Amino acid sequence: MSEPSAGEPLGPRPRIGTESAGLADDDSRYTNAARALALGVMLSGRRDALEGIGADIASLGVPSDLRRPTTWGERSEAIQESGDVLRQLNAGELIESERVPRRGPADRSVEPRFADQRVQVWSLLSQNSQSVPYAYAWLRLLMAEHDPLLSASASSALSHWRRPAKESESNVPVTLRTAKSNVDLFVDDSDTLVNEIAQATVGAPSANAANRETKLRRLAKKGEYDELSLLIHGTHAFTGRWWFPGGDFHSFVQNNVRSNVYDQADTFWWSGRYKAKDRKFGAERLVGWHAAKGSPEMDTVLAHSYGGAVALQATALGLKIKNLVLLSAPVDNYEVEWRNIGRAVSLRIHCDLVLLAARTKQCFTANVDENWIDSWFVSHSMSHDPGLWIDDEWAAVLGLDN
Repeated sequence: MSEPSAGEPLGPRPRIGTESAGLADDDSRYTNAARALALGVMLSGRRDALEGIGADIASLGVPSDLRRPTTWGERSEAIQESGDVLRQLNAGELIESERVPRRGPADRSVEPRFADQRVQVWSLLSQNSQSVPYAYAWLRLLMAEHDPLLSASASSALSHWRRPAKESESNVPVTLRTAKSNVDLFVDDSDTLVNEIAQATVGAPSANAANRETKLRRLAKKGEYDELSLLIHGTHAFTGRWWFPGGDFHSFVQNNVRSNVYDQADTFWWSGRYKAKDRKFGAERLVGWHAAKGSPEMDTVLAHSYGGAVALQATALGLKIKNLVLLSAPVDNYEVEWRNIGRAVSLRIHCDLVLLAARTKQCFTANVDENWIDSWFVSHSMSHDPGLWIDDEWAAVLGLDN
């Protein structure tokens, strides 16, 4: 695994210490968003999603042994107890406000409404990591803030439930129902990171993205090639341009990394929908696309986000890849034939908020050489930024300069 890149750090940095729980500077805001989403991972029972990034999570002060509720009775009791905590700290006003989900961007101030209470509850949680009510109380404080980043992250963390079988949703605590309503609203938020967190939480694109006009791209035409490289987009990125011939990252790769990157209008694409079956079908289409090109040697495949899942699953269907470059790729239980991959490398940021919201692993612990950009929390798309690749010489670091 590589050491962090040299030079000036990119974007926000972690804010260590209890006092940061109530601060409004950017470093603290992003740190608290990551804390909230990490708590959501633990409360959801998806603790394995933090595998491989435990040191990063611990550096934020997130308790590693938080016990999650295992029944609806325990969850409801813990939320009720969190209300008692809030009342004791003079934050009881937010309990009534939870009955009315957010209605829009009227007030987007980042100045904390409950700074002191946030610090006090975070301190209590740090001292007693087994106390789930403190975790719920802290998330409720953040959800009540006007800051869309914090409210979206806390709402995402509190959206870790499904309605019990044969139970009315009205029996679900108001806090949890409001959290889901908030996330639905944030899916179309004007802030890109906020709507990405919400989309990752619910597994669906915004209405704006879904309705965006797209250019019809056909499946591969027949052709004969000895060797090819390829870019593969991720979830909801079908309408983007960075991966398509003429796009910024595609042009960078063609001019600086792999001149053999495929550059015709029938380049491979998949639906980009947030569905496992779509990624599986995308892998099948990739194998078919490759065959239509004469089954050339696949030199280098650069795949972003869930596009990495498409590439990995294609290897189980017989596709052989000499160099696989995974860009901010989530880790899941994909069916992979690692013997069909010559070498695999990964490039990602620390504590990717989008992947935390999706509650998916963000570190390969075997078969892949992991590399981290010296950046925390944002942005999920940074791994395909041409300027970053130039400045930090990632082609050389990832062994793609030969």
